[in-house]
Amino acid sequence: LYGVNQKKEFRPAFSDEFTDDSLSAHESELDRMRGFYADNVEVFKLVEKRETMWKQKLEMEARANDPNRLKNRGGKLLQEQRQEQKLMKEFPKVEKKLKQTVTQWEEDHCRRFIVFDKPYLDELENQLANYNLMKEQEKMKKQQSKAEITLLEMKYGTKSHTPPKRKALGTTSNERATKVRRVGPSPLVKSTTTSGSS
Repeated sequence: LYGVNQKKEFRPAFSDEFTDDSLSAHESELDRMRGFYADNVEVFKLVEKRETMWKQKLEMEARANDPNRLKNRGGKLLQEQRQEQKLMKEFPKVEKKLKQTVTQWEEDHCRRFIVFDKPYLDELENQLANYNLMKEQEKMKKQQSKAEITLLEMKYGTKSHTPPKRKALGTTSNERATKVRRVGPSPLVKSTTTSGSS
């Protein structure tokens, strides 16, 4: 969790001199870093857990916008929904605990808790602000697209989505008349006509 500027603070790491003093300096710095991690292992584990959950949250939202996910089989969609529900329930708790822990650490040590060259609490706020901005832009884009479609429909009209009516079972009177003409008079009618004329 060390950033570039934090690494530059240890100048012997960038020196071309390989002496006993340089080796001792490296060993001392390594002991210091190990001690710092051991003293603050709870904070670092919370940071790691929160960052992992944040990435999972973004990945789940990206999958939710993919229409192909609805075509999967084998209960994968249901599994994803359960994972999302679990994440949405646990994430706020982890983040709240992390903020409280880091705030208490800064009060105890009278300095900021730095992760990758940046005060971590400030980085959390920036991350959330960028996320909300991205969501707002996505919302505006959808609204704009919907408004454009509505204008086109008002201008050119919309196609009817009403399905055609199914024909009733049986035949129509016209169809029956056609069949009668095609077949001709029945034998009974012909026989009656003949006997009458004689």
